[in-house]
Amino acid sequence: MGPTLRGTLLAHAVQAVLEGVAAAARYPEDGANEAEDGSTGPGLGNNSSSTSSNSRARLSDAEVLAAREEQWEVEERRKELLVLLKNAAKLAFPEALNFVASKLQAALSGGVSGANGLTGFDGSSSVSKGPTAASVGLRFQDTEVAVTLLYELGEGAPEDALKAGSGGLVQLVLLLVTQGQGLPAGQHRLVALAVLETCVRYCR
Repeated sequence: MGPTLRGTLLAHAVQAVLEGVAAAARYPEDGANEAEDGSTGPGLGNNSSSTSSNSRARLSDAEVLAAREEQWEVEERRKELLVLLKNAAKLAFPEALNFVASKLQAALSGGVSGANGLTGFDGSSSVSKGPTAASVGLRFQDTEVAVTLLYELGEGAPEDALKAGSGGLVQLVLLLVTQGQGLPAGQHRLVALAVLETCVRYCR
């Protein structure tokens, strides 16, 4: 088996593992946290949040408790799942970076990677500053898991990926920072928390 074939097989294996991780790490559809879904509202940075705020204000104590319990269950499940992401990144970082970049691009462009002028993860192209017709249909689960994968990717990244101005991971984080106000479901509590934690982690 030649090196080219081994590299191709490795790339396919990493892709399959990461697809499985991303799918298993998502919050459940129609779960307890769905009541806070702001996917049809404005993104981060927009003050027009009365609809989302009023929805959250109507949550009962039981609904809030159920949402927190679901969040704890997802976080517990992710402890093992995200180890696979970190190991895959250590084994084949370019493939892992491209996978996470595609997930973040899809979120920023409303579910269609490369849409709205977004063609790469270097931040050179622009993306819509607010939700589009496509982004309205994107679930908070997709956006939240994309940002979470970016947060976790840093633990498996080589040092050169974190170099300011040139590292691929740094460029991807800059894309989130500069274009993140266009994230679908950006006002959802879990999405906003994931964005905040990711920015804090990489901007220290």
